[in-house]
Amino acid sequence: MRGFYEVYSRILRTLGLDKYLEKLSKNEDHRGTAESFGKLIEESGFHLSKTVLNQFQFRFWDGSALLKHFLTRIGFLEGWRTVVDPADEMLVFKTLEESLNSLAQEQGSFTLTIPMLYLEARKKR
Repeated sequence: MRGFYEVYSRILRTLGLDKYLEKLSKNEDHRGTAESFGKLIEESGFHLSKTVLNQFQFRFWDGSALLKHFLTRIGFLEGWRTVVDPADEMLVFKTLEESLNSLAQEQGSFTLTIPMLYLEARKKR
């Protein structure tokens, strides 16, 4: 989702809302890594036998479609919204949507890249 976060941070800077950049960065970085999940599995009494890192892409007609998509609404939108105070949310998301729409119009669509991790483990004996 790197492209999305780049657009979001640019919008915050453009609007003079740099105070939210750290929260945006934390939102982007909050996801675990293969190493951190592997450590949790090992500490829980399992032996990690396979790790696969990959990614997939969602392609959207424009930013409006991205923000209204079911998976965005249940998996990402709330986190993106908590980056800014409620008083700034309407302006930020209106500007973000317009910017994503412009970008999609230039490129023919907007692509969101989602990282994927598969871990396989067996119970330690």
